[in-house]
Amino acid sequence: MMKTALFFVVALILSMAGTLSAQSNEYLQGYFVTTPGDTTHGYIQDRTKISMSEGFSFKTDLQHIDGRQYGPEEVISYAYEPNFRFQSMSIEQNGRQKRVFMRQLVTGYASLYEYNSVEDPLYLLTKATGESVQLEKKDSIINGRLKEDKQYIGKMMYLFQDCGQFLKTQQRIEFTQAMLSRFVRQYNTCVRPEEESRLLTTPRKLRFDAGITAAKSTLTSTINNYNAAPQDRDGKGDGYQLGLLVNLSYFEKIALRTGVVYHNFNFEHHHPYSFGDDNYFHYIKSLEIPLNLQYRFSTGRISPYIYGGIKVPFFLEKTLRTQRVELGSVIRDENSDIEISGMFIFNGGVGVAMKVLDSREIHLTLGYDQWNVDYKDVRSFEANNVNFGLAIFF
Repeated sequence: MMKTALFFVVALILSMAGTLSAQSNEYLQGYFVTTPGDTTHGYIQDRTKISMSEGFSFKTDLQHIDGRQYGPEEVISYAYEPNFRFQSMSIEQNGRQKRVFMRQLVTGYASLYEYNSVEDPLYLLTKATGESVQLEKKDSIINGRLKEDKQYIGKMMYLFQDCGQFLKTQQRIEFTQAMLSRFVRQYNTCVRPEEESRLLTTPRKLRFDAGITAAKSTLTSTINNYNAAPQDRDGKGDGYQLGLLVNLSYFEKIALRTGVVYHNFNFEHHHPYSFGDDNYFHYIKSLEIPLNLQYRFSTGRISPYIYGGIKVPFFLEKTLRTQRVELGSVIRDENSDIEISGMFIFNGGVGVAMKVLDSREIHLTLGYDQWNVDYKDVRSFEANNVNFGLAIFF
């Protein structure tokens, strides 16, 4: 069971990590402007850079199943949270003119736009005077050696020659989004210090949601003692959990679920022998840090989700009470500390989040914890914990 749980955790993390590294695919608040000049507000799907340069998917309501697709021929511009702005513009690529959506990176007297395709990125630099220049970098290999294309630097210098003092301070301009954006904004500050110039390359802000949780659990357990026959003994028990949960997210649907949770549970096993019973009582108290990935299936007022990962425990108590009953009388009753040589705790579950106010959510969860613990002697136990929980996020 331990290997199966570990495989499940790794598979879950890898699959969600792939989603995180690509795009969120969620619909975020935004708007678009059509060629007649009408503005329509709703929700725009956040997809890969290449996809957003060719078109976008729009919903007027999150409850709609499918979004409508729009392209650069029918829309002047569109924007969505937190700071993504796209403009329909004409560029030249491989000797052909084409109309695409370009993301605006800098605002002000001079503006910088970016277009992404399967080839290297392309930039368009415009000024309020109507001047514009297309910036691209095409390195080549001649006689086995790399020849770096630096024509884009000359084009920028020519367009910015009205601020000679600024140009003298520039040492090196790399063909990267960050470097070009800073360069254009610094030029704006030089030539028009009284006008506002903004960088729109700021990444998404990390969202922090905290809440309190409580859960009641019931469990089944198996203890293994390789010096005894039979080796496996089944038992059961119960417990409860109280603590603080924290969700950290860049996107609405995917979050890291962590926190600090107090967990108190116990379980017992009974092993009969010729004259009576050997009874084993386990008492576990710990502070646990869950490290889970959470995925929401929707972003409405009622949002079902799944989560999974591991827990890191810090034990407050781990007592084994051993009791021998012979002919109806207790002849031995002693407590000992459980000495652990290795352990693994997998946890996961399903839940539903319900928005009661704009800033508060109530979560109902059905969770599962699996403890796999090896003692320093020949014993071990596996505990399967099913818990029903309630959490309130503020």
